[in-house]
Amino acid sequence: MTGQTPPTTRPPRLKPDEVAAAKRRDPPPKARPAKGTPPKAASTEDASAKPPPPKGAAPTPASGRRPPPPKAATAKAVKPVSSRRPAPPKVPASRRSTDGRVVVDSRLRARRVEVRIDEGRRRLRRIAWAAGVAATLVLLAGLTQSPLLSVRHLRVAPTAHTSAAELQAAAGIHTGRPMLDVDAAAAVAGLRRLPWVRTATVHREWPATVRITVTERHPVAQISHGKGWLLVDVHGRALAQVASPPAGLVRLVGVAPATPGRQVARSTAAIRLTRALPASVKPDVAWIAVDRSGALALRIRSGGKVVVGSLAELDAKMVAVATMLGHLQPHSFCTVDVQVPNAPTLTRASACA
Repeated sequence: MTGQTPPTTRPPRLKPDEVAAAKRRDPPPKARPAKGTPPKAASTEDASAKPPPPKGAAPTPASGRRPPPPKAATAKAVKPVSSRRPAPPKVPASRRSTDGRVVVDSRLRARRVEVRIDEGRRRLRRIAWAAGVAATLVLLAGLTQSPLLSVRHLRVAPTAHTSAAELQAAAGIHTGRPMLDVDAAAAVAGLRRLPWVRTATVHREWPATVRITVTERHPVAQISHGKGWLLVDVHGRALAQVASPPAGLVRLVGVAPATPGRQVARSTAAIRLTRALPASVKPDVAWIAVDRSGALALRIRSGGKVVVGSLAELDAKMVAVATMLGHLQPHSFCTVDVQVPNAPTLTRASACA
């Protein structure tokens, strides 16, 4: 009938020997050890009962659990960076035709033509530039040697003792010479070799003028030489030989004359003494003598002599000379010695007689 409960079917009871055989056939599962409890060593029977692991498999731990699979590497390998540039894509340069001939690609042929044209243009530009520079240099060289840039005007100011022709010859400059060939330093050196020339300047005034300007030396002493007199300037340079010297020059005695334009030996000290003479004493001095030792002496026109000695303390000696001669009468003394300017000595004329 519907709605009735079906009867319950009980399993059949097993005999004791059947229960023992079933337990031996299907052993109960082993209990898991609690946490913190060391696992018990497996018995020899259990180890022998387990089947051996397959060949190549990982060993199973004693607990019976298999080890977890190894994790995959997450870091990617870094490829080395190359410093070389990537090669350009290869373009087929040529190919062979059916009959065996090599056919060059039209793009490669056009590129070769373009490169050759560029090389030709650069070569032409270099040739044109070199030709332009050469033409410019030739033109400039021609202009420098042409009459347009040559000396047409030579301005020379004559001096009292040197003529313009002598100055021009000493400078070595003449009209018609190219302006660039005028050596101003050499011209000045040639002018200064003239006896009377003290300084000289040479200026080029473009396009065709050269101006020469000189200053002359002035004589301060005279030396008897033959039948005339040799004029000497303040630096001891012989200027010229004249028949009659100009007035106001002091005569030097004991020095050897020299050729005009040369230096007079042993004249430097005597000329320095000449320049140091007081204005009140200079008109009374007849000559200045220099002995072999270089000692200096003045000869007074009235007949007396002043012994100066060396150039040491020259200013004090000149003060002593001016003082002594200012207080002495003409012809009243024979010698005045001022070698010690603070204690000059006087020798009367009667003692020299």
